[in-house]
Amino acid sequence: MSGPTDSDSNDDPEQVENDDSDTTDAEAPEEQAIPVVISPEFAESARRASEQLERQLQDTFGRIGRQLNLDLLDQQLKFLRTSVMPQVDQVWKQQAEFARRWHDQIFTREFQQTLEGLSRLRRSLPKVDLEFYRQAYLRACPPNWIDLGDGAEFDLLRLAEAGLPTAWVPRADVLQELLKAPEAERVAIFAERRAEILTDCRDVLSGVTSTELTEQVELLEEALLVAEQNKLAAAQALAAAIVDTVMRISIVPEKIRGYYKKVQEEIESRHENATLLELRWCAVHLPLTRALEYFDPTQGIPIPERFNRHASIHAVGRVQYTPANAIIAIALATSLVREVHELIIDQLDE
Repeated sequence: MSGPTDSDSNDDPEQVENDDSDTTDAEAPEEQAIPVVISPEFAESARRASEQLERQLQDTFGRIGRQLNLDLLDQQLKFLRTSVMPQVDQVWKQQAEFARRWHDQIFTREFQQTLEGLSRLRRSLPKVDLEFYRQAYLRACPPNWIDLGDGAEFDLLRLAEAGLPTAWVPRADVLQELLKAPEAERVAIFAERRAEILTDCRDVLSGVTSTELTEQVELLEEALLVAEQNKLAAAQALAAAIVDTVMRISIVPEKIRGYYKKVQEEIESRHENATLLELRWCAVHLPLTRALEYFDPTQGIPIPERFNRHASIHAVGRVQYTPANAIIAIALATSLVREVHELIIDQLDE
């Protein structure tokens, strides 16, 4: 005959109740009290407080007893003195003994030696030279970033990723306006502040003395001139060509086919793995990843509205050619020319 099934036992609540009753209190594991960790000083303080409490109770109950002449108060006082207070004293003594043993176990000689060893190790570690890192940051940081405060570089790099030049030009207060503006309004700032940005570009170009860049500097100054004359479309076309030319000096193509894709990949890779010393290089080159984005209206990829090298060459029209894009193109070309000049100077110094 087979034994009872799970459903048989679940259908008989009385059986379940009987099963529960088979477990007696004697079989339950005895709960262990968890001692409270206190210091010996605290235990002694508690003992003195206990004695003071007893004296106060005696005085209080004595006065009440004299006033009310109640035997019950005398009985309560005797009970507290003979039964409660000794128990309290015993508890404090036990806890004081436990605290003493805990102290002796933890603060052993070996433990003290470990602490001394850690202290010696800390003293032997070299001090961090914060000034060294500050100077390294200043050398690696674009000069127009220095007055923007700590942490601004992360936001500025995000602007660069969005295709907006931020390194070398424009000036710090234009950058601050870009950082504060909503994303949709940032491109327009380049058109609104174009007089100041063009001045910044001239100032930055004045420091480029490398003979390898002489022709690019002359042509970029021509782009600045026509931009100042409000011939912004001509300025954008020339600046876009200069961006392409100087980019090939900075990132030398192994072959023509697939070059722009390789440029985007190299910039993104160096940005992801950049050291502090590569901060400025990344800030200068990151806008190129946006300026080199592929488009093809026949495949549903529209002409970019933000400055784009390909669209400036192959999609001449009002979508791509705007006052803001012209200033962005000139600023990006200026940034690239100055950065390549600095790289040439560094190589000569080595």
